[in-house]
Amino acid sequence: MSLLFDSMKSLDRALDAVLGHELRKLNTHLPKQRRSLTELLKLKDPTVDATDGSAIVLRRSELDELASIVPAEY
Repeated sequence: MSLLFDSMKSLDRALDAVLGHELRKLNTHLPKQRRSLTELLKLKDPTVDATDGSAIVLRRSELDELASIVPAEY
């Protein structure tokens, strides 16, 4: 029975490693850190770095529209 238990622990570790790897791949498009709307509006070309090192380019027109809707204190 001990051999079966050890085998299951090994399988659990392997599955955890695979799942962790897949989750990292799924999240590569997410930003590394948050930037405020105020900060983004100050930039000539508003971008946010993604976790995979690429740049997420934001549309100035959409940021301006968002700024016109959201109260300044937020």
